[in-house]
Amino acid sequence: MGCGSSKQQDMEPTPPSVPLKSRPGTRAQSRGGEPQRRTAPPSKNPSTAPSRRGHEGRGTRTGTHSRKGSTPGSRRSQPRSAATRSTGKSSSALSPLEEQPVPEDRVITNETTTLSTFISLHCKEFYRTQIDNGGQPIRKRMARVIISKIIEGNGNERTVANELAREFQPYAKSPADEKKRADNILSHCEIAANIASLIRRHGADWTFSWDGEVEFPSLMKDRVPVRPGGF
Repeated sequence: MGCGSSKQQDMEPTPPSVPLKSRPGTRAQSRGGEPQRRTAPPSKNPSTAPSRRGHEGRGTRTGTHSRKGSTPGSRRSQPRSAATRSTGKSSSALSPLEEQPVPEDRVITNETTTLSTFISLHCKEFYRTQIDNGGQPIRKRMARVIISKIIEGNGNERTVANELAREFQPYAKSPADEKKRADNILSHCEIAANIASLIRRHGADWTFSWDGEVEFPSLMKDRVPVRPGGF
């Protein structure tokens, strides 16, 4: 029986040898017996594994677009202030009134004397009488309106001049001189507007006093007379 069993074992076919498959991550033997280096399996999704050249190219283009887009954006992110847009100057720029120097006292007094003189000459040249129907001197009435409405009231010089031209038209010498008379009154009102501007820049308390029977008031600075009134 022992011989029979050995014969049966000799008669059983030997299964063919199958080469073992190398697992990923293990070194496979080359045909020559030398070990080969392990290589990573190819990616199933080509889009997730771009080549180095393509990746660098896209990165470069993206950087270029971001730089181009950032230039206008950076300019828009720094808008000018509202003051600069309306005036074209910075908000720290001084106003025209602050830029002008403070006038001297004599400038204001001289301009006031000029206004008084011009009104007096105007009345003598353009009116056949120096007294209106109410018994008031035309010179005094004209000076009072100009001072109260333009110097003290900051009224418009052209509007005041038109009012005075109509008021004293009945006393005018000649209708032919109507335009010249109206233009002359306007020049007086413009002098008064200049006096008002000088007083605002000066800063002191400038006033006019009609004490007495004067036809032109005295000029006061901080309640102290600096120019007497006139007849």
